[in-house]
Amino acid sequence: MKNIETMIENFKKIARSKGMKITPQRVAIYRELVSRHDHPSAEDIYDALKGKFAGISLATVYRTLTSLENAGLAMKVATVNGVARFDGKITPHSHFICKVCGRVIDIDCEVNVETEKLKKYNFSVEKCEIIYYGVCDKCQN
Repeated sequence: MKNIETMIENFKKIARSKGMKITPQRVAIYRELVSRHDHPSAEDIYDALKGKFAGISLATVYRTLTSLENAGLAMKVATVNGVARFDGKITPHSHFICKVCGRVIDIDCEVNVETEKLKKYNFSVEKCEIIYYGVCDKCQN
Protein backbone atom coordinates (compact mmCIF):
# COMPACT_ATOMS: atom_id res chain seq x y z
CA MET A 1 0.00 0.00 0.00
CA LYS A 2 1.16 3.53 -0.70
CA ASN A 3 2.69 5.61 2.02
CA ILE A 4 -0.17 6.80 4.24
CA GLU A 5 0.96 10.45 4.17
CA THR A 6 0.91 10.37 0.35
CA MET A 7 -2.59 8.90 0.51
CA ILE A 8 -3.68 11.66 2.91
CA GLU A 9 -2.39 14.35 0.54
CA ASN A 10 -4.16 12.66 -2.38
CA PHE A 11 -7.34 12.46 -0.27
CA LYS A 12 -7.16 16.20 0.46
CA LYS A 13 -6.68 17.06 -3.20
CA ILE A 14 -9.56 14.87 -4.40
CA ALA A 15 -11.83 15.94 -1.55
CA ARG A 16 -11.25 19.63 -2.32
CA SER A 17 -11.94 19.02 -6.01
CA LYS A 18 -15.28 17.44 -5.02
CA GLY A 19 -16.18 20.40 -2.79
CA MET A 20 -15.60 18.59 0.52
CA LYS A 21 -14.28 20.54 3.48
CA ILE A 22 -11.03 19.21 4.91
CA THR A 23 -11.62 18.94 8.65
CA PRO A 24 -9.39 17.27 11.24
CA GLN A 25 -12.16 14.70 11.85
CA ARG A 26 -12.43 13.80 8.15
CA VAL A 27 -8.66 13.44 7.85
CA ALA A 28 -8.58 11.27 10.99
CA ILE A 29 -11.42 9.06 9.71
CA TYR A 30 -9.71 8.62 6.34
CA ARG A 31 -6.33 7.96 8.01
CA GLU A 32 -7.90 5.32 10.26
CA LEU A 33 -9.59 3.66 7.30
CA VAL A 34 -6.52 3.45 5.06
CA SER A 35 -4.21 2.37 7.86
CA ARG A 36 -6.34 -0.72 8.60
CA HIS A 37 -6.66 -3.92 6.64
CA ASP A 38 -9.61 -5.42 8.52
CA HIS A 39 -12.30 -3.55 6.57
CA PRO A 40 -13.70 -1.71 9.60
CA SER A 41 -17.30 -0.76 10.17
CA ALA A 42 -18.24 2.83 11.00
CA GLU A 43 -18.54 1.70 14.62
CA ASP A 44 -14.98 0.31 14.56
CA ILE A 45 -13.62 3.62 13.28
CA TYR A 46 -15.70 5.58 15.78
CA ASP A 47 -14.41 3.42 18.65
CA ALA A 48 -10.81 3.99 17.51
CA LEU A 49 -11.22 7.77 17.30
CA LYS A 50 -13.70 8.78 20.00
CA GLY A 51 -11.00 9.22 22.65
CA LYS A 52 -8.83 11.30 20.31
CA PHE A 53 -11.41 13.84 19.10
CA ALA A 54 -13.77 15.64 21.43
CA GLY A 55 -17.17 15.91 19.85
CA ILE A 56 -16.72 13.27 17.16
CA SER A 57 -19.91 11.29 16.76
CA LEU A 58 -20.89 8.04 15.12
CA ALA A 59 -23.10 10.07 12.77
CA THR A 60 -20.04 12.09 11.68
CA VAL A 61 -18.17 8.87 10.93
CA TYR A 62 -21.09 7.48 8.90
CA ARG A 63 -21.50 10.73 6.94
CA THR A 64 -17.77 10.94 6.26
CA LEU A 65 -17.54 7.33 5.08
CA THR A 66 -20.50 7.90 2.78
CA SER A 67 -18.84 11.04 1.42
CA LEU A 68 -15.58 9.13 0.89
CA GLU A 69 -17.45 6.41 -0.95
CA ASN A 70 -19.28 8.94 -3.14
CA ALA A 71 -15.96 10.66 -3.94
CA GLY A 72 -14.36 7.35 -4.94
CA LEU A 73 -11.95 7.40 -2.00
CA ALA A 74 -13.39 4.37 -0.21
CA MET A 75 -15.66 1.47 -0.97
CA LYS A 76 -18.42 -0.23 0.98
CA VAL A 77 -18.09 -4.00 1.24
CA ALA A 78 -21.14 -6.24 1.52
CA THR A 79 -21.06 -8.63 4.48
CA VAL A 80 -22.92 -11.71 5.61
CA ASN A 81 -24.31 -10.05 8.73
CA GLY A 82 -25.57 -6.84 7.09
CA VAL A 83 -23.11 -4.52 8.85
CA ALA A 84 -21.51 -2.16 6.34
CA ARG A 85 -17.73 -2.51 6.27
CA PHE A 86 -15.42 -0.12 4.46
CA ASP A 87 -12.24 -0.46 2.47
CA GLY A 88 -9.71 2.28 1.85
CA LYS A 89 -8.05 0.25 -0.87
CA ILE A 90 -9.75 1.48 -4.02
CA THR A 91 -7.63 -0.24 -6.65
CA PRO A 92 -9.53 -3.10 -8.33
CA HIS A 93 -9.57 -6.21 -6.17
CA SER A 94 -11.96 -8.83 -4.86
CA HIS A 95 -12.98 -9.88 -1.36
CA PHE A 96 -13.40 -13.15 0.49
CA ILE A 97 -15.96 -13.09 3.30
CA CYS A 98 -15.94 -15.84 5.90
CA LYS A 99 -19.45 -17.09 6.69
CA VAL A 100 -18.29 -18.22 10.15
CA CYS A 101 -16.32 -15.31 11.64
CA GLY A 102 -17.32 -12.53 9.20
CA ARG A 103 -13.72 -11.63 8.38
CA VAL A 104 -13.31 -9.70 5.11
CA ILE A 105 -10.08 -10.43 3.26
CA ASP A 106 -8.67 -8.66 0.21
CA ILE A 107 -8.02 -10.94 -2.75
CA ASP A 108 -5.58 -9.40 -5.20
CA CYS A 109 -6.85 -10.73 -8.46
CA GLU A 110 -7.86 -9.08 -11.67
CA VAL A 111 -11.51 -8.10 -11.75
CA ASN A 112 -13.01 -8.18 -15.22
CA VAL A 113 -16.51 -7.91 -16.48
CA GLU A 114 -17.55 -9.00 -19.94
CA THR A 115 -18.64 -5.57 -21.09
CA GLU A 116 -19.35 -6.79 -24.59
CA LYS A 117 -22.23 -8.92 -23.25
CA LEU A 118 -23.62 -5.91 -21.39
CA LYS A 119 -23.66 -3.65 -24.45
CA LYS A 120 -26.91 -5.21 -25.64
CA TYR A 121 -28.54 -3.75 -22.53
CA ASN A 122 -26.99 -0.34 -23.22
CA PHE A 123 -25.26 -0.36 -19.82
CA SER A 124 -22.26 1.77 -18.96
CA VAL A 125 -20.13 -0.25 -16.53
CA GLU A 126 -18.26 1.83 -13.97
CA LYS A 127 -17.18 -0.83 -11.52
CA CYS A 128 -17.32 -4.56 -10.96
CA GLU A 129 -17.10 -6.31 -7.60
CA ILE A 130 -16.47 -9.97 -7.03
CA ILE A 131 -17.08 -11.35 -3.55
CA TYR A 132 -16.24 -14.91 -2.60
CA TYR A 133 -18.12 -16.42 0.35
CA GLY A 134 -16.93 -19.44 2.29
CA VAL A 135 -14.99 -20.48 5.39
CA CYS A 136 -11.59 -18.88 6.00
CA ASP A 137 -8.43 -20.76 6.88
CA LYS A 138 -8.66 -19.88 10.60
CA CYS A 139 -12.25 -21.13 10.94
CA GLN A 140 -11.46 -24.37 9.11
CA ASN A 141 -8.89 -25.32 11.78
